[in-house]
Amino acid sequence: MSDLEEDKIKTISPKTAFKLIKGHEDFTLIDLRTPEEFSTEHIDGAENMDYYAEDFEKQLEKLDKEKKYMIYCGSGVRSVKAARLMENMGFVDLYTILGGFAGWKINKLQ
Repeated sequence: MSDLEEDKIKTISPKTAFKLIKGHEDFTLIDLRTPEEFSTEHIDGAENMDYYAEDFEKQLEKLDKEKKYMIYCGSGVRSVKAARLMENMGFVDLYTILGGFAGWKINKLQ
């Protein structure tokens, strides 16, 4: 991985994500899980954008590539794939939460 890629995608701990969210950092929080998973429980303030949706890439194309995004899924797998896709699409400031929502829950955050 080159330095340039590391600058665009930052993997952060759930506790760091919590501090950024509570500190009202200027970013959009996106939950990549299915609507069913999202409706059961999610991080406050998150928008749902189903990674498995047929129009997922089209949804991403509507976003401002210059803004900051924090993305998460169930365990971290979908968010890493989505972050790479977003990077390839020209997004410049991406954060993924290590361990996804499972990591968030293990750390008892909310």
